[in-house]
Amino acid sequence: MKKKMLLVFVGVKGKHVGAKGNHFMSHSGEDQPFWRWESNGQFSARSAYGYLISDATNGIDMIWKKIWKLKVPHRVRLFAWLVWHERLLTNVERVRHHMTTSAHCEICGCRREDMDHVLRLCTAAREVWGKIVPIAERDRFFRVAHREWLRTNLFDVSSTVGDEDWHVRFIITCWLLWKRRCCFVFESVRGGGEDIIARGNVLVEEARTSFYVNIDTGGSAMEDVCWLRPPIGWIKVNVDAAVSMVEGLAGIGAVFRDDGGSWLFGFPRFVGRCTVLVAELWAIHDGLAQAWGRGHRCVELESDNLEAVRLQWLRLEWRVVVRHVPRGKNRVADMLAAKGRRFVDYMLICFATAPDDVVGLVIEDKERSITERVCLGRLLDFPYDPGGDSRQRF
Repeated sequence: MKKKMLLVFVGVKGKHVGAKGNHFMSHSGEDQPFWRWESNGQFSARSAYGYLISDATNGIDMIWKKIWKLKVPHRVRLFAWLVWHERLLTNVERVRHHMTTSAHCEICGCRREDMDHVLRLCTAAREVWGKIVPIAERDRFFRVAHREWLRTNLFDVSSTVGDEDWHVRFIITCWLLWKRRCCFVFESVRGGGEDIIARGNVLVEEARTSFYVNIDTGGSAMEDVCWLRPPIGWIKVNVDAAVSMVEGLAGIGAVFRDDGGSWLFGFPRFVGRCTVLVAELWAIHDGLAQAWGRGHRCVELESDNLEAVRLQWLRLEWRVVVRHVPRGKNRVADMLAAKGRRFVDYMLICFATAPDDVVGLVIEDKERSITERVCLGRLLDFPYDPGGDSRQRF
């Protein structure tokens, strides 16, 4: 929003000008603060609100509404706001604010690291964009003016450079490029382009599922964010993985709950350096292995990584449903995975009771949970009977 001076100091021979141009005399003969949007010169909340709302309705700055509609995490929206208003503290800006003495790019050595350089023109950024922007679009993508580049890729509904989620993928990739740059500048840690692409794919998929509301099967918005209890006689296993974009160190976590939502056991585990997909597959593997080893034969397993779920092949003689869920339903496993990433060895340690830092989420899930509406018998294509023939397969 454009800044304007709200308090106006006017004084010529003791005269002051009112909001409509009328003059009145000041008995003191000295200049006084005057509120220009009221004829009497006195401030009022009504006139201040009218002044501010007139700017908005005149379309002077409505960009926040467009940014708010982006289907991305809130922190990425705030980043988009800073990008649009050119408020990132690049080295050019840091020099201008006397925060550093050099404006050069510390990644590629370019003499001038401005925002366009970090997000598009740096060799490290070009490497990433070159792998996700189609060949036919690359020339224009790198040649168009910076402001037009941002406007088209963020807000132009007719622009689908890569896919239908391009606007989401674009700003998430910009955010990850900026995070990598900050890690390198302030922590001397260099991340690879493949890490950004892999992490971007996960965040785009999470954004897609988190903002989706199922209206065809009688679902509700509450069902999209609340953990769902398994049917009676089944257990539910939620698994997740956490991978450091910079270091590549991965941790996994799993939580096992009964049909009432109570904690059965859970674990975090360190799995070393690997991609997000490999870590998610490890989480699913270890989750199923623990369930089988403890004698559970009717198991629902949920992961917020769609690709990992699609790659699973279940051959053991038990009843297992593996499904993809939004991240909001996977909060406990997510916290356990983050804990596992900080471990120093590969040992899997099960907790018989919920750790202190997740017990609150477990209780909250249990209190807010609702019973699964979908009949597992239909999903598995055989009558639901937890005590029946265990030779039925998924």
